[in-house]
Amino acid sequence: MKRKLLILIAALATLTASAQEQEGTREKSTPFLESVSVGIDLVGPIRRAMSDRGEYQAFVQAHIKGYFLPVIEVGYGTADRYDAETNTSYRTKAPFGRIGCDFNILKNRHDVYRLTAGVRYGLTSFDYDTTTPDDEKLTSFTTVTEKCTLQWAEITFGADAKVWGPLHMGWSLRYRRKLSRSAYTAIPLYAPGYGKGSEDSRWMALYNISLQF
Repeated sequence: MKRKLLILIAALATLTASAQEQEGTREKSTPFLESVSVGIDLVGPIRRAMSDRGEYQAFVQAHIKGYFLPVIEVGYGTADRYDAETNTSYRTKAPFGRIGCDFNILKNRHDVYRLTAGVRYGLTSFDYDTTTPDDEKLTSFTTVTEKCTLQWAEITFGADAKVWGPLHMGWSLRYRRKLSRSAYTAIPLYAPGYGKGSEDSRWMALYNISLQF
């Protein structure tokens, strides 16, 4: 009995070592840069079409050894909002950018599906106009133009799946937190690439469509 147990343990150890060796060989044979994805977000344009603010953004992401996924995201945000309660209007439009990296947390890093966690650094600098009434009769208004520079960090969690050929689709849930902002008189109601300027932190979801080469 003891002999059979030792033989079984030795067989299992041999199989484990063989599997690890095969995985190591596969990792070594995998190219450093496996592929590159180019894509756009679909949530921002839909939101802009259905509301008074939104953004258009695209990204380029590299896939390194199936695990490291460095990414650059750029976009353009706009807002044209009128508050009927306060009779105040707000307008802005400006570019924004983010840079960061995702990490594939699936065991099989070379699958056509990916589950990722990552971080981002975001930056935008924008001019915005705030128009307020001078009197209760709304016969005159004052418009103040200010400039704001905003920096923030993001923690991301997302998924990506192959649909057909090079076509991929996926989603990304993001927690954003302000790092710094320049001084201002009127709170910016919307900051391109970030969202509500009055919030120190916020959640956001994106839905991407991309081509992987």
